[in-house]
Amino acid sequence: MYFKKDYTLKIDKSILDGAIFVADVHYNYKRKEFELFLKKLFDNPPPQLFLLGDIFDFLSNEIDYFKKVDKPLINLINKLSKKTKIYYFEGNHDFNLKNLFCEKIYIYPISNQPQIFFYKNKKIALSHGDIYSDFSYKLYTSFIRNSFILKTINFFDFNNFISKYFEKKLSNKQICNKK
Repeated sequence: MYFKKDYTLKIDKSILDGAIFVADVHYNYKRKEFELFLKKLFDNPPPQLFLLGDIFDFLSNEIDYFKKVDKPLINLINKLSKKTKIYYFEGNHDFNLKNLFCEKIYIYPISNQPQIFFYKNKKIALSHGDIYSDFSYKLYTSFIRNSFILKTINFFDFNNFISKYFEKKLSNKQICNKK
């Protein structure tokens, strides 16, 4: 029987002063601010960077189009991991990421969230947050995270027509609202 090596067992789960937490960026070709932010971190890297899901508008290891268009940001995150510890908590828009990022980046699938970290002797539970959704949403997200289903979609994505449809739909989505 084959067992994947679990790197999370050896992780120091202390949150350090100066750590940066980022969530729900929904990076795409229209929203490039996060790329600029990461480039600025190279000059003065924080001790830790926590990416708490939905960093990308859509990213999955099984869909070739999004891996290609998001490659510059993936490379930037990998490069930054040489200067700072990065913890990536998968969200409902970015999942099955383990093979997209280098081993120095700690990836937490939604199924392994929340994760308990510690700050000054206090327990802190970290997660993207969608783990508290209702049953129908959890069923839907387990369907869209299914590797076989994603590979099938990728197979039939001739000229990237499926991916480009979702890219257009997601890039026009209003992610910040005033209430």
